Formats: sequence, C-alpha cells, structure tokens
Amino acid sequence: MNKKELRIILREKRNALYNNFNEFNKLSISLQNHVLEFPLYKNAEIVCAYAPTKSEISTDCITRTAWEQKKTVLFPLCSKTEKGIMHFYACRDFSVLE
Repeated sequence: MNKKELRIILREKRNALYNNFNEFNKLSISLQNHVLEFPLYKNAEIVCAYAPTKSEISTDCITRTAWEQKKTVLFPLCSKTEKGIMHFYACRDFSVLE
C-alpha cells in the first residue's frame, strides 16, 4: 500500500467517525484535554497546531489555552513554490489563517 492509498483509507475512517457528530465532539474534547495535561505540552513554550478540516479533530481548545498561557503557537502553511515543503508561522489569532 502506498502513501496515497493509505491516506484515502484513513480519511474514510475519519469521516466515518465524524458521521456521529456527538461522539466525534466527545472524542475531540477528550483528546484535547489529554494533550493539555501532558507534561510535554505543559512545559512547552512553543506549540504547533493546525486548522482542522471538516472531519479532523479540533485543536481549538489547545490553541486557545496555549495563547492564554502566553505560549507561541505555530501553524503550518504549505509552500506555493516548493513542492512538499511546509513552513510554520507564529499566529495569535484565528482570523489570519487561510
């Protein structure tokens, strides 16, 4: 199985979780709370996050908490000129995300 095939399979499984929205929300909140209690997160000065698509687990709680704790939050942006390259940018507000 190649990377493209694996991504398709995993996306289908993720979408199936999302179909039960209440359970998906509970899972999302549980996972974020787990991250917020993790010692690596607690000791971090810099946190990398992402802006989720429809069926991806939300990171909003982690991001907002990190901002409240004055941590630097980095978001990825795929390069438009360099295929396969991702750059990370510090962000203090969701409104600047694309």
